[in-house]
Amino acid sequence: MIKPTLVLFIASAMTLALPSVRARWLQQNPPLDTLDHLCSSEAAQWSSRACFTSDFDVTKQKADSHFNGYHSPDGKRFVLFGGENDPAYLHLDGYIISVDFNRDLNKHPEKRDNCATVDVQTSNGDVYDNTNFCKIGRVIHLK
Repeated sequence: MIKPTLVLFIASAMTLALPSVRARWLQQNPPLDTLDHLCSSEAAQWSSRACFTSDFDVTKQKADSHFNGYHSPDGKRFVLFGGENDPAYLHLDGYIISVDFNRDLNKHPEKRDNCATVDVQTSNGDVYDNTNFCKIGRVIHLK
């Protein structure tokens, strides 16, 4: 007979062995910590982030994703930004999005440019978009 304490120990050990979920759609906190503000021209002057629109709901990401971001209520607009998940990686049904927030440059204020390097590929590996977000209001659209 297996003792309950042994079962509990095994279950706890298995939980610790699982990779932690690091993909986070965060709660918006107006007026500054919002999708609209981070994708505005004002925020582009001081924040490293990447803004997107899509024809589909992006809130159902694959398990290997790791990022910080905000999304619109319908999931068709979103922003990814730095944090402990840098670079960001968002794996969707049709796309793989990787964003490097250039943290090494941001540690040196004299080199800080608030840029984010974005690479978007289709699920079969074709380049969809590859760009830098630097103090501009650019948005990448996913079809």
